[in-house]
Amino acid sequence: MDLTQQTFYEDLKGMSTGNNEDAGKDYLYQNKLIDSKATKAMILGGLERQKIPQTQSEYEDYVTEIRASVTKKYESLIKNAHQYLCYMYLITYNYNKCIEHVKKLIKLGNLATSTTYNVHCYMAEATCMIGQFKDAMTHLDEAENVSDVMHSISNGLESNLAD
Repeated sequence: MDLTQQTFYEDLKGMSTGNNEDAGKDYLYQNKLIDSKATKAMILGGLERQKIPQTQSEYEDYVTEIRASVTKKYESLIKNAHQYLCYMYLITYNYNKCIEHVKKLIKLGNLATSTTYNVHCYMAEATCMIGQFKDAMTHLDEAENVSDVMHSISNGLESNLAD
């Protein structure tokens, strides 16, 4: 543990045990009164359970894990941006731009089931509006297939809950 981590850890420990002047203060967070002792004790417990890398190899694994997490969140952000742009272009009658973003989303792949459904619906409407009716029907069929999969999963979950 470096000096900064140790100081932070000791400060929290002092706050949670009441050895600090801030220990008795309560805080208002999202319109809820938060007991500072309990909160700081919770943070302290989390820090005690957190494994701090001791070797270079553990540190590199830790950094790799963080990078993977950040990359996954970035990819999700990009997919959400394209989906929102698809919808925005669709409702503003810019069908070609909508189709462009749908194609980018499909090319990215690994979409959530609900996103896949939305994308095919957006593409069906956009292609229909520019007169490409066969393409529109293809995407409506794809949306229907996704909907059937979602429906069967939902029914499976409901029957599991009923048992």
